[in-house]
Amino acid sequence: MDQAKIMIVDNEPFTLKIVSKMLEKEGYAVSTALNGVECLEKLEHEKPDILLMDIMMPEMSGWEVVKRVRDDPKLNGITILMLSAKQKEMDEGLLHLADGYIAKPFDRKTFLANIRTMLDKKGE
Repeated sequence: MDQAKIMIVDNEPFTLKIVSKMLEKEGYAVSTALNGVECLEKLEHEKPDILLMDIMMPEMSGWEVVKRVRDDPKLNGITILMLSAKQKEMDEGLLHLADGYIAKPFDRKTFLANIRTMLDKKGE
């Protein structure tokens, strides 16, 4: 089985660092982007299994990135999990083609269980 690839998109460097380390410890290949524009640029060259997407970011919101990913046939099959501390935004996320959401702050055990569940759904 190939190593699952996860891209984290968040404008907070601290969040990127913590979440990256958590996922790398579990054996996942991790890449990061500080905003939606950087994410879309990276997606031209790599296709992660899961995209962990913050909603509120400068330059381009998580919603806009989700729409663009879903509209691009080359990116078909990427599971998108939204990250947000605001319940209202998460409810909207499910309506905007995301596969699910993870509420911030989250505990390590629950977070990793959510990642494993999404990968299991993909057949990883």
